Amino acid sequence: MANQGFVVLYRKFLSWEWIDNPNMVGLFINLLLLANFQDKEWHGIIIKRGQFLTSIAHLSKKVGLSVRQTRTALDRLKTTNEITSETTTSYTVITVLNYNKYQDYDKPNDKRMTNERQTDDKRMTTTNNDNNVNNENKDNNNIYLAPIGAGTNHLISLFEEVNPSYKTLYANKTQRSALERMTKEHGEEKMISLISILPKVIFKPYCPQITTPLELENKMGKLIVFLQQEKNKINKFQVVKL
Repeated sequence: MANQGFVVLYRKFLSWEWIDNPNMVGLFINLLLLANFQDKEWHGIIIKRGQFLTSIAHLSKKVGLSVRQTRTALDRLKTTNEITSETTTSYTVITVLNYNKYQDYDKPNDKRMTNERQTDDKRMTTTNNDNNVNNENKDNNNIYLAPIGAGTNHLISLFEEVNPSYKTLYANKTQRSALERMTKEHGEEKMISLISILPKVIFKPYCPQITTPLELENKMGKLIVFLQQEKNKINKFQVVKL
């Protein structure tokens, strides 16, 4: 459900109730970027503009928070009428309230914003996306965030448990490029799955030592073989009831 386009933050956002809470700010901006720009259908379910479908576990990994922290942040956003959510046994639908006010650039009479958006699009095709959502144009009132779906910061944060110096990866172009290549080839879900399993297996005998995106790219084949061997061991010792 990847979207394309921009979202707009008014500078009065700096006086937002949760502005001094990094978890709240990071989560809310991610919600804005993840929300559908237009209505979409998924398995017979209509997901409207300003909504997106997720799970708390998936969202927590994406924003680099624990499940408990994510639930707390979502509950706080509900109390200030920023969002609503509906949860089933399979998924959660999150609705960003007042979503349209973050899409002001789309007004047909605002030629200046349209021109700025076209300029941004052209520039972003020729530059590295090293700062993710920090690639912005500014005027007196608004801040324009990078294209929806851009960046891999949420994936880099998953290396924290196996790499105490994981924060250095954010500014490393070689590491970010490796992660972007793998995400493009294998998809975000598989990358989340592989990175998340590293803390559980890294100290096991014969497991390839992987603590960075580049190491994961170079040793992915060995990691997959190792995981399959571990799975076979479990299956071998299972008791089959006839």
